Parts: sequence; structure tokens; C-alpha cells
Amino acid sequence: MAAPTENDNIVVMQVGDRPVQVERGLSAERAREFVSKADAQAAERMTAVEARVSAVTKAVADPNRAVEYYQVQLAKARTDEEISLELEELPSEEHFQRVSELQQLHEVGSTIFYANTKFGGSHKFLTTPWPNLKWWPYKFNDKASSVKNWGVHVAYEHHWWKGRKLWLVGIPFVQFEDLGVFGMNDTITSYA
Repeated sequence: MAAPTENDNIVVMQVGDRPVQVERGLSAERAREFVSKADAQAAERMTAVEARVSAVTKAVADPNRAVEYYQVQLAKARTDEEISLELEELPSEEHFQRVSELQQLHEVGSTIFYANTKFGGSHKFLTTPWPNLKWWPYKFNDKASSVKNWGVHVAYEHHWWKGRKLWLVGIPFVQFEDLGVFGMNDTITSYA
């Protein structure tokens, strides 16, 4: 596969009750402009996500910093794992309601990736930027086929936030039942 280019961004966005909008082949700047037309704060969050990913990537070049980063993120990921276990007891149709309730308690956005299209199969709940979905506690590398998302997040094709990007912008919520239409079925490897 060819190396990703600056124009490999796909944006899936929904604002309120408006229909889902999809834009493909955008540069990072054009992706932010597209989102900014609907919600300036969401575009600012996109910039913040990119800045954080860049900062972490630079910092973890030092092996000691990589271990520190992993330890801090792992502590956060344990909460995600607890919520994933709670969601396992519910049918996928009830996931939206439960996570929306959690969203009212804190301002952290979140994402649920499903192994099958139409929100079926196993799933993982994520709030924590994670450089490699092969790692515990997620262990959901190259498995996502559909998604529900609250807030602004990005899924990457490769580990350590590399490759094609799929921006998920839900103000407050967006879902997509088949990631294959973006060429992203069973390819998501990192998340921010």
C-alpha cells in the first residue's frame, strides 16, 4: 500500500439532528475548515488532538518517557475496560442511551467500535488515546467494522497514529454502520 499523503483524511460528521456528512480526501487544514463551518469548537478540538498526538510521538522517542506515557494511559484505559464490560451486558441498541448518560457526568468524548457492521459483534469502548490497539486492555486491532462516537476523535490505519485518518465528529453524536465504505473496515490500529 502507498504511504499516506496529506490528503488522506476522511471526516464523518453529524451536528444535532442534521444528516451525517462525509468528506473524503481532505488535507488536515481542509478537514478543519469543513468542520469549522458547522462548529468552530469542534475544529479547535481537532487541532488539539493533532497537537497532542504530535507532542506524545516526540516525547516517547525517549524509552523512559514511553513507559511513563503507557503507565498513565493504562490507568485511564482501565476505566474504559470497566465500561466495555458493562456494555457487554446490554444489547447494542441500548449502548447509545447508556453512554449518553455517562457523557452527562463528564466532558470526555467517547467511541464504541464494533467488530461487525450494523453495530454487531464484540465491541470496545474508548476514551483514551491509544497508540496500538493490539495492546491490553483494548486488544481490538484491525477489528472495527462500525462505530458510535460522542465528541471529536480520530481513528488511524496504523499504530502510533500513522496512516489514513478517519475523523469522527459527533456534535454531540455520530454513528456509522459500515466502515468499509471508507476502506477502513478491519484496519483501525490506533485512536486519539
